[in-house]
Amino acid sequence: MKRIVAILFVACCVFCVAGSANAISLGSQFGTLVSITVHEQTGSVRIFTFDDEALQLQVDIMAEGSGAYDFLGTGNEFYDIYVSDASGGLDYAAGDFITIDCFRDARLTGGAVGNNIDAVALNFSGGLNVWAKYVSSYTLGYGVGAAYPGYEDGWVNEALGIPDALSTRVGDQYSSLTLGFSQPVPEPATMLLFGLGILGLAGVSRKKLRK
Repeated sequence: MKRIVAILFVACCVFCVAGSANAISLGSQFGTLVSITVHEQTGSVRIFTFDDEALQLQVDIMAEGSGAYDFLGTGNEFYDIYVSDASGGLDYAAGDFITIDCFRDARLTGGAVGNNIDAVALNFSGGLNVWAKYVSSYTLGYGVGAAYPGYEDGWVNEALGIPDALSTRVGDQYSSLTLGFSQPVPEPATMLLFGLGILGLAGVSRKKLRK
């Protein structure tokens, strides 16, 4: 029994350390990050690429209220891109997500709204491209949501995967989208509970064998 406890403890510790290592810097689990590419589609697709050390990725412009932008869409859409945590908070040093904020001074609805992202990729040395795999969080702007059938979630999942000329409709005025590039790692607490569950099953099995 003691041996089983020791094995489970070591396994949980190793898994927790591995999970923490994934969040040291953006995309570090895939290799050496070189740049980030965004495919924005308002009508035609426009491609923007940022070096991994670009100042744009290190500042949340809209949070500072400077009125500047990192790239411009075709419909007066002012975009801000930066490395963030899972909830969209600026975290260039340790964040493992990309957040794209957008401001468009319009009040259209449904398919006509702004923040139109087709795809986002992390580009690594050696030619590896890792495309966004899941939406971690988002903030809908004007003209989408529960009041607009067909646009309840702003089509946020259209930003995932390779470019396909289908883009998000996250909304006019202010909107935001946070994307992850690797599958979420289970929390240490979850792994501990899993280990305790296995331990409990092992104890029950031993009792049955004794009988």
